[in-house]
Amino acid sequence: MYVKVKVVPSSRKEKIFWIKEREAVIEIKEKPLRGEVNRRVTEIISSIFPQKRVKLVKGQKSKSKIFKIDE
Repeated sequence: MYVKVKVVPSSRKEKIFWIKEREAVIEIKEKPLRGEVNRRVTEIISSIFPQKRVKLVKGQKSKSKIFKIDE
């Protein structure tokens, strides 16, 4: 399964908005430096899908990202 995520870095609070079943907007506090955003978004998605492997497939340096969730 793939999840499409739009990331909003440097927000005051962390929030998740589900637009569709597999599409979300995630606001996070981290600034876009040295991969901090990617690590935090991966942690958030991993907490939503526990005991599943989460991998960033596309968008390492973009606000729009695609994550693969393995069963």
